[in-house]
Amino acid sequence: MARTRPRTPERPAGPPVPPPPPPPPPHPADVAIAGRIRSNVPPDMLGGYDAVVLAFIKYEAGDDEAARNALQAIGLTSPFLEWKVLLRGLMAYAANDTARAIENFQRLNPDRMPAALAAPLRAAVDKAFKDAQRPEAAAAIEKQFLALHPDPLADGLRQLRADLSRDKPLASAFRQVDKLLPLFRMNKGLAPLIPKLAGCFYRAILTHGEPADMPKYRRAFGPPTDDPDFHRLEGQIYEANGAQEEAIKHWAAYEAWLAKGPPGWPADVLARARAAILQRLGQLAVEVGDYDDGYDDEDDYMFMFGGRRGGRGGRRPPPPAPPDPTGYWRRAAELAPAWELPARELFDWYMDEEIPASAEAVARKFLEHNPTAIGMTSSLAELLGKSGHAAEALELRKRALAINPLDRTLRALTAFAHLAAARRQMVDGPPAAADETLDAGRELCEEFMPAGYFSLRAITALKRGRADTAEEFRARAVGAPGGRLAATLYMAADAALAKLKPAAKKPFDQALTAALAGSATPREVSLLYGAWDQYFLEGLTYRGQKTQEKKIQTLALTAATSGEGPLLDFEILAQSFAHRRAWAALPKIATKLRQRFPTSPVFPLLQAEVEFAKADDAPRPYKVIDVLALAKILAERSTEPRHKELLARIQELQEQATPNYFGRFFGGF
Repeated sequence: MARTRPRTPERPAGPPVPPPPPPPPPHPADVAIAGRIRSNVPPDMLGGYDAVVLAFIKYEAGDDEAARNALQAIGLTSPFLEWKVLLRGLMAYAANDTARAIENFQRLNPDRMPAALAAPLRAAVDKAFKDAQRPEAAAAIEKQFLALHPDPLADGLRQLRADLSRDKPLASAFRQVDKLLPLFRMNKGLAPLIPKLAGCFYRAILTHGEPADMPKYRRAFGPPTDDPDFHRLEGQIYEANGAQEEAIKHWAAYEAWLAKGPPGWPADVLARARAAILQRLGQLAVEVGDYDDGYDDEDDYMFMFGGRRGGRGGRRPPPPAPPDPTGYWRRAAELAPAWELPARELFDWYMDEEIPASAEAVARKFLEHNPTAIGMTSSLAELLGKSGHAAEALELRKRALAINPLDRTLRALTAFAHLAAARRQMVDGPPAAADETLDAGRELCEEFMPAGYFSLRAITALKRGRADTAEEFRARAVGAPGGRLAATLYMAADAALAKLKPAAKKPFDQALTAALAGSATPREVSLLYGAWDQYFLEGLTYRGQKTQEKKIQTLALTAATSGEGPLLDFEILAQSFAHRRAWAALPKIATKLRQRFPTSPVFPLLQAEVEFAKADDAPRPYKVIDVLALAKILAERSTEPRHKELLARIQELQEQATPNYFGRFFGGF
């Protein structure tokens, strides 16, 4: 027979807790009043007993003055003093004299019967007393209070509240409201509250209702004033369940109803409401298009239901073309021309579709109505800068900076715009014009882009035949913090764009070749990559430009493996690859840095970003779920604010990695 291990007795957590003391025996005066048997009252207590009984009889008869007179016979030493104080408290409570009621109730001995009798009423007026009760005692006191104040309407509303709060079908709630509505309609003071009650049911249908609830709602309350056909309600329900196609139908029908101008809607509110719906319709159309683009991936799930993957049904036919989101956004922008969101959606859509002329037209039209919108002003400046209109881009940057002159990002972008405009002037015109632009932006450029600023000044000085000045600027460019490599690239590229003579240009080319073949810190490589990328952002090309990127990436990988510097420099280095969309090279450096710095959430997040960038729609979940989970854990553990800021992006990618397929197929309520 197998031996069993003897169970180790549990050790007590501390000294035993003594049982609660027994309740004190009832006071003889309380027993006498409760029993109402005068023959059992001791002779020395008869006077007080008779006074209390008489006072209560007079009070019940409505003669408050006689009740007060009867209580005068009870002195401060009488065992019936508690009952005198109780009756005074009851009389003050009935007269709505809350202060006096609380004063008398507070004088009651908690061990005597009058205190227990007064507790339900005292809790109704004395918040401190109510909050001090234990949960079970508070529940018992509330139950006693409700028993003392029977009210069919209040009781029915409490039951209705319970029915609506449960995540269960609303059938019982509709039965309950059918009983209550006649009471509301008979009372002129309550009738105006019926729309609020209807709103509670509308919200309940949205959160946990069924299709059959809408006819019940209509029978009980009539059609909702702002949603008579329930299109808004159904649009929200289908959208919440991932059935975007059905949601589009209902939202479009609701917008069409609003377009008819229903009564009670101010014109400006109506226009903005329609614009908001149209803007959301555009977003839903994009979601439908994104989903349909990847419909073949559903085979990985739908084979469970007997189909698609080699099944009898074969491949499904191609889905119908998704609705065009730009039509919705254009209409929204027409209805609310100063609202940035639909204009932003249109602008970004055209940029993604590589239709910059349409994006530019959208931005210009919007800025006519809202010239102080910094976001769109900056986007138009970036677009114009890439298309070679550096001077106008600079003016837009300066306009945005004037709105918020202390914003460091705007200051840095304005410094960049000064360099871009000056570089264009150097290429297209006399170098003196470039120097004037650089003089105007000197303070910003020296603060944010010293290597680029002094490099460009060196080349314009050479262009103007000022060799000594050029050497001074060259030395300051190379000496800028972390800018040694970036300065060599700036000067080599600008020398080529300025068409310097071969003899003047050759030293810059040799310096760049040597720099790319040497070693560097992560910060130096980050600034070098940014300098190289700047020419693409300005729409400028020069000989050897494309081949330089691979050399920069090789130098970056070496810096990631053996370079020295703070963690922030390595994170910026890896993020510079993502900024440049160097998705083919980023996995190598992200993997190296993740191994070297295992506590940073940046590198697993960038590994996930690569998978999302390479996938047509969302990546296969198994490729990103684990690294995103790791990134989230590391970000939550980190004490660095910059790591905490990554949590929103991590959450966004986690949601994209787990699409709601079943909501698509089974949709609805």
